[in-house]
Amino acid sequence: MEALERATRVATPPSEEPLSLAEAREHLRVDDSLEDPVISRAIAAARQFAEAFLHRKLCTTGLELQLSGFPSGQIDLPFPPLQAAASVTYVDTAGEEQELLFASGDFQADTVSEPGRIYPCYGQSWPTPRSQPAAVTVAFTAGYGAASAVPDQVKQAMLLHVGALYADREAAEVPEATKNLLWPLRSW
Repeated sequence: MEALERATRVATPPSEEPLSLAEAREHLRVDDSLEDPVISRAIAAARQFAEAFLHRKLCTTGLELQLSGFPSGQIDLPFPPLQAAASVTYVDTAGEEQELLFASGDFQADTVSEPGRIYPCYGQSWPTPRSQPAAVTVAFTAGYGAASAVPDQVKQAMLLHVGALYADREAAEVPEATKNLLWPLRSW
């Protein structure tokens, strides 16, 4: 069986960072707002590193997974934890875009397993798409939810990274302690 081509893109970026500016300022022992732009960029960079290292999304993020076709069974969705799967669109053999909706019972979502997955409802199968790149698009939401739901272990790792970026703005390396804190939560 031929492997499906896969690509994921962010459709809706997170509306907040896992760390607040106040949390980062407290960790850095910075009392004024003069360094806020630098600290804010360090927070975003630390989140991006953590997400890439963990293969997870931290705060709620809307994603789209594009596939060159449907698999024979379930579709594993990247970047756990899966919050919800909204829709699956595909190009049918006639070249028309069709939509399957979670709310209509066209497919089921497993938000407990990691990675999260979707699969056709009992007794159904995936339709036949046109043979082309990006024939299937799955819209879903991933992440722990709000910043308050992100594990403290991840936040502490991010604080260490923010500290390194703030202290050495030219050649900061990711602290080994950051990676050590993140390692147990890594998704494969």
